[in-house]
Amino acid sequence: MPCLEHFPRNLLEIPPATAGKKQHLPRWNDMKTRVLAMTAAMIVMGTSSVLHAQTVVISPEQEVVIQKYVTAHTVTSVDVPDVDVVVGTALPETVELHRIDAPDVTYSYVVVNGKTAIVDPGTRKVIRIMN
Repeated sequence: MPCLEHFPRNLLEIPPATAGKKQHLPRWNDMKTRVLAMTAAMIVMGTSSVLHAQTVVISPEQEVVIQKYVTAHTVTSVDVPDVDVVVGTALPETVELHRIDAPDVTYSYVVVNGKTAIVDPGTRKVIRIMN
């Protein structure tokens, strides 16, 4: 391993400076930069994967099926004054969810404060507001 000869054997060991010569360890500094860059990249990738895990994707085909089902099966709007119906809002247990009975669709829907919302029944979170 010829490239390891430029690194200290022990990370706490610093090679002694020679008299009259400036000590220069370009590979050691390059290694620290790489480690820091890789650590930062892993943190960013980890954060984006967590954020991505919270995003629900409804395919265009599912959206068409959902739109048709919700239009054909109208429900009465429920007024919940303390709830702002936006994507990510968890609806209270008092709000009745209506299952969308269609193939390849596992979501429910509800009309709250005049807004039709598609809801993940497991978390009760709004994943889409229908127009």
